[in-house]
Amino acid sequence: MILRALFLTLAIFELSAGWQYVHTTPRTTPPGDDAAWAEDVGEHPELELWYRTNLPADMPADAHLVFRSYAGAFDLFAEQQRFYSYREPAARSRLRLHDVALPPGAAGKRLYVRIAQGERPPLFGGSPTIAPRADVPRALQLTVFDPFRDDIYDLGLAALLISVGLMSFGISRLRRGANAKALLWFGVFTTLYGLRAIADSYLPVTLGFSLRQAEFARAALTYLINVPGWLLAREFVGDGWKRSLYWQVWLFAIFAPIALVSDFITQQPESLRFVNNVIVIAGGANVLLNLFIARPQQTHGLRVISIGAIVFLLFALANNLGSLGIHAFENINETPGFVVFVAALGYAAVQAFLRGERDRLAIEGELATAREIQRSILPASMPSIAGLRFAARYVPASSVAGDVYDFVATDEQSTGVLVADVAGHGVPAALIASMVKIAVSSQQALASDPASMLQQLNRTLKREVRRTLVTATFLHIDMRSNTLRVANAGHAPPLLLRNGTFRDAGAHGVLLGRFGDVSYVAEEIALECGDRIVAWTDGLVEATNARGEQFGDERLQTVLRENANAADAAIDAVTAWRDRDTDVDDLTIVVVDVV
Repeated sequence: MILRALFLTLAIFELSAGWQYVHTTPRTTPPGDDAAWAEDVGEHPELELWYRTNLPADMPADAHLVFRSYAGAFDLFAEQQRFYSYREPAARSRLRLHDVALPPGAAGKRLYVRIAQGERPPLFGGSPTIAPRADVPRALQLTVFDPFRDDIYDLGLAALLISVGLMSFGISRLRRGANAKALLWFGVFTTLYGLRAIADSYLPVTLGFSLRQAEFARAALTYLINVPGWLLAREFVGDGWKRSLYWQVWLFAIFAPIALVSDFITQQPESLRFVNNVIVIAGGANVLLNLFIARPQQTHGLRVISIGAIVFLLFALANNLGSLGIHAFENINETPGFVVFVAALGYAAVQAFLRGERDRLAIEGELATAREIQRSILPASMPSIAGLRFAARYVPASSVAGDVYDFVATDEQSTGVLVADVAGHGVPAALIASMVKIAVSSQQALASDPASMLQQLNRTLKREVRRTLVTATFLHIDMRSNTLRVANAGHAPPLLLRNGTFRDAGAHGVLLGRFGDVSYVAEEIALECGDRIVAWTDGLVEATNARGEQFGDERLQTVLRENANAADAAIDAVTAWRDRDTDVDDLTIVVVDVV
């Protein structure tokens, strides 16, 4: 009503009703009433296209016709009088504004528009307006913004969908949890849907793109949008009955580039539209079937998503069925169904996020407790033995770790040293590491006999450990006799640095807990002043940088040889070397200097 009052105030009239169309062979005058005029028009670029409507009888004397066009060649007639010709090949399918003075005496006559051969409808844009000369500037403004009156809802929704899609995509990259893929594909799918809504509006041609370019963009998005859409369905439903959703994703992933190439070769947007419609209908039916089959296992969130998906799929199926001519309603607007689907996904996503946050907080609390427990089992201080200086560094890859080290005192002049490594990291590895620590503490009497200590530790773990790999080295240092005894169980032998040269201490031995009764052999070494004994876990030498290069034994030995504070220097060097995104092993090192 407000817009109508504005038109009346400005004496601007819309030619919005009564248009008729007909295709003819090339001719110089308008076809008469005997032509096959119709209220709709097909696409026949090999023929001329004629439009006609009646001009108002009460037009002002200085009336101008203001309109949009997307044609490179057309003519205007008042009855049989041609009063305007336009020829600009570069304008073909591109937006152009026209201001044409109507001839005297045109009031009440028929207006004819002739579109040249080779053009494709729609070519005479929107509703042309008639305005007195003084109101032409305002009529031009109305003509420019007229398409956005119809598109404002779709453009607003497109902007919202793109914003939600990009936000979901960003969150999926920041929080890579179990549901990250669903959020990722939802973000891509929603963003592409919003972009397709923009390509289907008048915004691209207003920005300078041609109708053909907009049509090609919309066709490409129509092909591509299926892939994240079906990937999203697969994330919620799974591979489906007989992996039908899995193969469906591959079908669309293969079809999309084929369709894009076909459009490019044929220079016809949506050249495989029929095939696309058929497989979309089949894909939608397949999803509905799998949702029905999975109904007993559906959670509350999945049931909500299922309802939204069914509504959207029904809209999409109806649209595709209409495109195939199976029912009379073509170009059904899918937007209401998609809004319902997005709302269902949003509800389920919020519920999943809140549930995930509760679980995360609970897990973090449990990990904090586990971290405190593990810290409590590590030595609070270094042994104090005359003639020896101890240093140790321990860097877990996560909150808790599978590495463990300990000192088992035997008397004031001797001590046992344990360094063990449980395969993996996190809570499972930490539990086994704690078990190793307790088992060693319970066998304190065997601390002076490393071979017997590992043998007893193997028996204990054999009853408790099934598929976990545990390696360990146990050393006993006795300053009364200046001797070092070393036994290893699948662990890299400790290093003895003497006079600038390294040697391995002890044989490798057998993994703990995986075999029956195993005998371990201890090597006894006489110690000299200046000796340095180093035991570590393999996280140090196997640490990799961004190029995949390992830190290696040579770099470790160089750091140990050249630094007085060898434990700190070694951990700092490895930490600086490794790529924390790919290397997630625990780091442990114990250094004993004979002074």
